[in-house]
Amino acid sequence: MTTIAGTLECVDVAYARTARYRRRGQAAHHRAPRYGVRFRFEGQPPREAEVVPHASPLIVWRIRGSKPGDVVEILLGPDGRSIVEWTNQTQEKLWETLCASGC
Repeated sequence: MTTIAGTLECVDVAYARTARYRRRGQAAHHRAPRYGVRFRFEGQPPREAEVVPHASPLIVWRIRGSKPGDVVEILLGPDGRSIVEWTNQTQEKLWETLCASGC
C-alpha cells in the first residue's frame, strides 16, 4: 500500500459502470459501484485512480467534498491504481478546531 499526500489542485469523480448485465467470465458484478477519480497535486502531473467497491461507503462523499487548496492524504492499494482511503486533513483540522471551541 502506498500513501501519497499533497495540496489538491483539482479533483473529478465520475461513476463508471463496468457492465449492465453479468456475463460469463466477468470478474466484477455490475451492481458493485465503481468510481473513477482524476486528481492533481500542486507541482505533480495528473493521476487517475478507481475507488474499490469494498471501500468505506463514505469515501466518495469525502472525495467530492474536497476542494482545490485542501491538503489530502490518499492511501492507494497494492496495485497503485485503487483508492482505499481518502483523508482531507484540512477538513479534519477545521472539525477539530470547531469541536475544541465548544460545538
